[in-house]
Formats: sequence, structure tokens, C-alpha cells
Amino acid sequence: MRRMEKQKEFRVIIGEDNLCCPITQDIMKDPVIALDGVTYEREVITAWVSEHGTSPMTRGPMEAIFIPNRAVKALIDECSSSIRSSSEDLAVNAEEESKVVAIDYYNELLEDLAKKLSVQRKEMWHKNIVEQTLVAVAGIYTDQDGASFDKDNKDAANWNLRFCLNFASAEEHQLLTFYYRNVYAGSIIKDGVFSNYKAEIIFDTKIFHEQIIPVLADYKQNSHTLLMKGLSAKLNVDYNEVFNGDAVERRLVGQAGILTSQKNSSYRRNDDYSTGFSLSFSNAEEHSKFIGYYRKNYPDFIIREYRYEEGKLCKIDVNTKLLLSQIAPGLGSDFAKPVVRQASSGCIII
Repeated sequence: MRRMEKQKEFRVIIGEDNLCCPITQDIMKDPVIALDGVTYEREVITAWVSEHGTSPMTRGPMEAIFIPNRAVKALIDECSSSIRSSSEDLAVNAEEESKVVAIDYYNELLEDLAKKLSVQRKEMWHKNIVEQTLVAVAGIYTDQDGASFDKDNKDAANWNLRFCLNFASAEEHQLLTFYYRNVYAGSIIKDGVFSNYKAEIIFDTKIFHEQIIPVLADYKQNSHTLLMKGLSAKLNVDYNEVFNGDAVERRLVGQAGILTSQKNSSYRRNDDYSTGFSLSFSNAEEHSKFIGYYRKNYPDFIIREYRYEEGKLCKIDVNTKLLLSQIAPGLGSDFAKPVVRQASSGCIII
């Protein structure tokens, strides 16, 4: 609360945002000028460039070379000293006050978002956790590296949230806007234009804060558990068979006509909320057969395939939404029971 009050007083004295880091919107303590000509908080821009290698403003390549901005530092120190020594009430007009309220609410939204997603606030700027969860809820798993979100119309009291998101296709962009428009009426103010595999989408701040943030938090915390429960219901098997057993993996390869044991196989939620299977194949031909079957019959199911290595489990990333909605209902009980396969070395029970 004390930090918020200090930010308010800074606003009154300066009347503009030039003492705030453009990434965190917080008053800077150690302002530095980057190669893009913009002043940032040193710790924040150092972490950003280390992670992305780009300017957060222009998105162009940028090296980690920073020059202390002594003029801004002196101004911050002067304001801080003035606030401590001054006992007079500072008069602000209605427009300035509304800007302060907007800034405070933005900070409140960010704090709430970080708390409910169980991440540190700076992680939201460096790791695209919010953006990745936002698209995953709509059934999209395109990597959001380089995506961002910030206040729209920053200089006005009535501002909204602007997300710059990555999409593999125009259809993905339409899917996301359709989902949020229909599930959370009024949440999207502008759909944006799909161009160069990106689109800027404007969300209503209040609806995003009150309705969407709790959904993002629940999805991030419970998405794998919800997947397992969904698979248990779709496959009509006990939850323990999905949690500890190999019912899902055995049926998945069995649907492609592969009978190799999946005793040591597994699956988990990836950071982009796709599902990563580690499956067992006796040879490269079985691996190719599996990939070929699902690419032919469910073209959008396999998101990423990895090279087959003999004697090792092979990782395959799949679309979680399609796994539940299309694949699981088609995995019949015929693949739930152990079978016997004749091999050159003898009879193998699997």
C-alpha cells in the first residue's frame, strides 16, 4: 500500500509516465537507456534481453548494452526527497486523478494475475505464461514466444488490455475470438487483424479481471488433472488406470495397429498445454506407422513429432483438445486387455 501511495504522489508531481519502466509500469530505481533509445529498469531489461535477445518495444534484435540515465535518476531522487519533506497537500485535477486510479487498478490487476497463476510478476513479462494459458483455454497450442500484453490507450482513464498473440493460421485467430466472444460476452472489444502470424486483440479490462483471470488460474493449476479425469470418463476405465496404468497409451498405439507394450510409457502436460506422450515402439517402422495413421485420420492431432531412437521412449506432442474430443471416444475397449504377440525371439506377453 505504501508503494502505491508513493506512485500516486510521483504521478502528481511529474504528471506523465516517464519515470516508469515501460515493461513493469513501476517507478524505476535504476533507470538505464537501452540500444533502442528507451529507458528501462536495469534488472528488468537485463532479464528481458537475456531471455529474448530483442527490444520489448520494437521487437528487433538488441544486445545487452545499457547506459545509466542519470537525468531520470536525479529526477526520481528529487521527487522522492520532495515527497518526504513536504507536508502540504498536493492538488490534482480530475484528469490527473483518473490517471492515478487507472494506474493503481492496472497494478492491482497484475498483482491478482500473478497471485492466481502462482507466478512472480516479472515472470509474466519474461515467459509468456499469461498468453500461453489464454490461447490454451480456447484449444490453441501455438507457441507464444514473443507475445505480449499491456494497457491499451495508456493516456486515458478508461483503458483496456491489448494482447499481441501468435497464431499458426487465420483459423486459429478466429477460433480464439469466437471462443471468448461466446463464452464471455463483451470480453473482446476488437478482434484485431491476422497478419504475419500475429494479431492484436483488445479485451475489456473488467471482464478480463473478474471472469477470465479465475479461469486462467484454474486451467493452469488443474489442466492435467482435468485431462486425466476426462480420459477416464471417455475411455470408461477407472481413474487409477489413467493415473498409474497405461490404459491411455496402450489404446492410443493400439488404435494405429501397434501391439508393443506401453508398460513404461507416460504422458504429461507441456508448458504450452499440449500433451506430451512418451511411447514405446519396437522399431522405426512402428513409429512411422503410428505417425502416419494419426496424420492421415486426424491431421491436426500431432503437434510435434520427435526422432525415433532405438531402445528409448519416443516423445510425441498432441493437441489436448482433440485428444479428449475426437481421439479418446474412438479408442475402444479392445485395446484395454493384454494381448500376446509372436516375435522372432519367442512369445512376448504385452
